[in-house]
Amino acid sequence: MDWARYLVNFFTKMPDVQELPKERNDIASEISNLKKQLNHYNEKKEFWFKKKEDLKQDIKNLIQQVKEIKLKTDSSNISVQDMKKERDKYNDHVSHLIEEITELNKKKKEIFEKYKIKEDPYKVQKNIEAIEKKLETETSFENEKKLMKRLNALKSIYKESKIKELIERIDKLNKELKDSKKKSQEFHMKVLSTASDKNGYASFIDLSRKINNLRTEQEQAFNNFIDNKKKFIEFNNLLKDKLKASSLERASIQKSRHVSEERTRERIKQILREKTQNVIEKFRKKKKLTTEDLIVLQGEDKS
Repeated sequence: MDWARYLVNFFTKMPDVQELPKERNDIASEISNLKKQLNHYNEKKEFWFKKKEDLKQDIKNLIQQVKEIKLKTDSSNISVQDMKKERDKYNDHVSHLIEEITELNKKKKEIFEKYKIKEDPYKVQKNIEAIEKKLETETSFENEKKLMKRLNALKSIYKESKIKELIERIDKLNKELKDSKKKSQEFHMKVLSTASDKNGYASFIDLSRKINNLRTEQEQAFNNFIDNKKKFIEFNNLLKDKLKASSLERASIQKSRHVSEERTRERIKQILREKTQNVIEKFRKKKKLTTEDLIVLQGEDKS
């Protein structure tokens, strides 16, 4: 009989040696499901991205055909040329407005970050008006102090940031941009109408219609791509969190097992010492030693 092995087998069956908890299986199942969801939305995301790119190429090919037709169109008509100039003038203005609006939006973002503005500036104004109205009926001095502090802070942000004027400027430019685009489109349609008797006009209109339809389809494909990308990111973050939780739990279990194993080994050593002491006492008293006693002594030597 191997007494040391017997002790090891005995202690490894004790309750404080931890088994794999049910939560580990639950997390593993959740991780598996999250991976499936992640793969699902990744496939859809890639499908709609490819769809968008394919449509982009189709539009590019049709635009090239339109350009070829335009090259064959008689451009000697003065009226058409004048309308084209007007159209181009508005197109240039549109480009200028877009650049200016872009810069103003960038500035707006910087102001929002600098003054930590998290709500609509118009709401800030409403909050100021609401606080001023409340101050008219406030009777508590402490509350009045708090309201005045809040009111001054809001007014300071509203005044220093000049965000209201900036947003009003952006709104005005956006309206001007919309009007310029409309004017540009009007002159463009007049150009098409005036040149309706030119060769290739029917093909031009047909191609333009196809391009518009494909752009609508491309926009929808892009929106689908964005939606699935958001889902992909959402499940990817969830999966990362679950994997992190799983790793932490696994480390905790390993640590607990290590502690339990150390405790078991110490108990074995303690029992061996006690049994060895008993065997020594038997030996001193010249009692007969059993096979188990000899195994105990052997185990003490190896421990």
